[in-house]
Amino acid sequence: MLGIAGAPAAPQRATGRSYWQAQGIAELSLSQFSAAADAPVAPQRRAYYTLAGYYGRTRQIVRTSIAGRREPLAQAALQNLITMHRPLVLMHHAAPDAVPLALILERAARDDMARDLVVRVLNDSSDALPETTILSRVNELDVLGPIKPGTVHRHLGDLEASGHVTRSRDGFARASRTYTELDADAASLGALFDPDLYARFEAAGFRGLHDVDARQDAFRETVMDATSLGSQPADLVIEVVTTLSDRPSLRCTVTRRAMARRVLPLSRRIGQTPSCKTGRSAKTIVELMICGFPGVYAVRFSADQATPSSFDCMADSSESKMLTETNPPSVTK
Repeated sequence: MLGIAGAPAAPQRATGRSYWQAQGIAELSLSQFSAAADAPVAPQRRAYYTLAGYYGRTRQIVRTSIAGRREPLAQAALQNLITMHRPLVLMHHAAPDAVPLALILERAARDDMARDLVVRVLNDSSDALPETTILSRVNELDVLGPIKPGTVHRHLGDLEASGHVTRSRDGFARASRTYTELDADAASLGALFDPDLYARFEAAGFRGLHDVDARQDAFRETVMDATSLGSQPADLVIEVVTTLSDRPSLRCTVTRRAMARRVLPLSRRIGQTPSCKTGRSAKTIVELMICGFPGVYAVRFSADQATPSSFDCMADSSESKMLTETNPPSVTK
């Protein structure tokens, strides 16, 4: 059963007026998600997206209240954002193939990320792909939730026009032109503040979440100077940023799923479910390998059987028959 630690109560105005607190909806959504663990995916996704809807609206309140210097409202909204982010992360960790990462992005940035996913799918294929296959694989990544066919169609047209994609009778393929992806770290920080305020932070050297995480004291002073907020809401801004910085990297999540498509079908051809002496699935080992966790991980055939029949995961790649690269290629070309 998933659970979250109790969050502090939302602050009150001096008049005694209290703001909405997210703890109740966070606990309810997480409870519904956990209860559906053995059910079809739909109830879990419904619980996730219910909470994600509140999460997105709260992000907008954070942005406008900080810009308007409405300190009590900003403080309450920041606390609510933290309260909802944690169960969204727990849901993704519990069922990464059912619900996406919790991302804080503006609409334009989400659209840019959808285009990035199209490029990643094409990068992962040596053959041209029909548009329907591209749409299916983009949605399999499930980074942004369901992406509509019209969105993929528009991005393919734009990418062809910009020289990043070629079209043939077999479908679409990556061209040799270098493609630069959205900086999700910077876009996430920018989504918390209005453009003028974010520009001030960027000029001070705080372009993305990790810049803030690395220089928290300096950013706290910058926030207080730029917004006239007190120390308590400024501390909550720092907590929001560190909470967002603690999520799995987007590249790691997308690449893990792309690599898993190569490993798991091979295990099915052998006729066995992937197993691992370390207790991790082969899919997770691919993730560890890609994301640079300590140790060298490889997926290999069992060495003690004449006919390979299962996967084992070893920390010593020198003894392993590799099925995937220890240094996978970049997701961009």
